[in-house]
Amino acid sequence: MTQNMDYVSLEHCCSALKNTEPQVLGDIANQLLAVADPESEFNPQTIYVRGDPDGLDSPPITYSSISNYFKQATGRYVPVLFETQEQAIESCFIMVNREWLGARIDAARQRIGTAHKAMAEGLHTSHVLKVANGRFAGIAQDQPPPIDSAGLRNLQKKLAIQSDQRKAQEAASRDAIALLSAENRLAVAEALLAEARAREKVLTEENRNFYNELNAKDRKIQDRELQIADLTDRLAKYAACFNGHSPLHPAALSEAFDCWDALTKSGTFDPSGPGGRGAKPLVLEWLRSRGETDLGTLSNPSAKVKRLAVIIGWRGAGSGAIRSR
Repeated sequence: MTQNMDYVSLEHCCSALKNTEPQVLGDIANQLLAVADPESEFNPQTIYVRGDPDGLDSPPITYSSISNYFKQATGRYVPVLFETQEQAIESCFIMVNREWLGARIDAARQRIGTAHKAMAEGLHTSHVLKVANGRFAGIAQDQPPPIDSAGLRNLQKKLAIQSDQRKAQEAASRDAIALLSAENRLAVAEALLAEARAREKVLTEENRNFYNELNAKDRKIQDRELQIADLTDRLAKYAACFNGHSPLHPAALSEAFDCWDALTKSGTFDPSGPGGRGAKPLVLEWLRSRGETDLGTLSNPSAKVKRLAVIIGWRGAGSGAIRSR
């Protein structure tokens, strides 16, 4: 930071200008608002708060806040407080670079056409700044009196109240941000919950379909198992019936089964053929192939031929029985 002589108090400078060239204050305010971004901050090399030359602990000083101060200085009093968005500071502690402010004053004079008049009256910019830096004593008659100890205490109370209010506003802002964040998280959670419920509904329907399919398959399996059990039971009965060592073995029935099995190839072949041959001639041929005699003829078969033909006949009378050739 440069020497303090390179800076002038904002309050004292405005007091000096108000006493000599009050219209310059308004033009400087307009100059500052004409920058590209009035909310941009000043470099501490240009404006800083006394006691904090690097601007680390002070609130940011923007072009708009300095412009507002110059505009307020055109009123009845030069403000003793400099207001920022965060807090108020005594304006005598706002230090402005002499060279920068001098350029603003010269530009204002050129704009309002008082440059020559100021030169004629000896109101050089350097003189104004020198007077302001020396804490100009000739305050305008309508400027408020210097602050006393009681006024200082009141000012400190006001500043403390402003600080508390600022902290309360910051806390409220944090609470509002936290509430908004919580609401956003709640909305996301509700959306995820709705999506999960929709997926659950789809899965429930799929599970219900799978359950019905499994039940249908189980019923088919149960029916098949019943069929297998029935066939197993019948097979056991057939095994007992055709057991040649059993005293209850029906030899004639066993012979009839052997005849049927041989003629139909275990039920896979129709020996009658197209045009049809009845069971009687087929039985007669089968018995002859076994070497049996006394079988009679086709027109007058023996009782055994008739009996086997009736037993193994796969077409009953009246249902299109195969006729003999």
